[in-house]
Amino acid sequence: MKKCEIILKAANEVFLESGYEKSTVKDIAMQAGVGKGTIYEYFSSKEELFTQMMQSVASYVFNDIKEIIFHADSIEELLEGFSKKCILLIDEHADKLQVLTQDLEHISKDLQKWLMNEEIKLHVALTSKLKQFISSKQMKNVQPESAAWTILNMVRLAVHLKLIINEKRTEDFLREQIHILLYGMK
Repeated sequence: MKKCEIILKAANEVFLESGYEKSTVKDIAMQAGVGKGTIYEYFSSKEELFTQMMQSVASYVFNDIKEIIFHADSIEELLEGFSKKCILLIDEHADKLQVLTQDLEHISKDLQKWLMNEEIKLHVALTSKLKQFISSKQMKNVQPESAAWTILNMVRLAVHLKLIINEKRTEDFLREQIHILLYGMK
């Protein structure tokens, strides 16, 4: 592991244990097994370290979701892929996502803007894929922009249920959501 990755991993552990406010660069350095000065070789502040840690995880998540969008051949495959990947990503990155949900007020404006731009890119890609499904008659003619937000909000709600409420049935919930999206409520 590169030193920067070791520092980011240690930062995640310290932020998760102590929260952003109580965490210090010194604590992170101790956890990483490096000197405090070493951290400043890579990051200018605790805020930048937090931002880099969150961007690293979010980039991984956004890229995985984009892959699902680009490779799906049907609406069913797309929704099933979203469901499976969502559960996998939540389980794989629960600690980092937990840090993010606990310390929302410490997210810099730059990170907020970056996250919003990445979500918009996802929305554009998903809307484009849904338009393809509509034109090939794989799904009925709905507003693809609205449908894309509905799917993304379904994922966001699953993350919320799993991390904040600690809902054990998140996978079942996602399957029910997909069923409703595919077959309607009547």
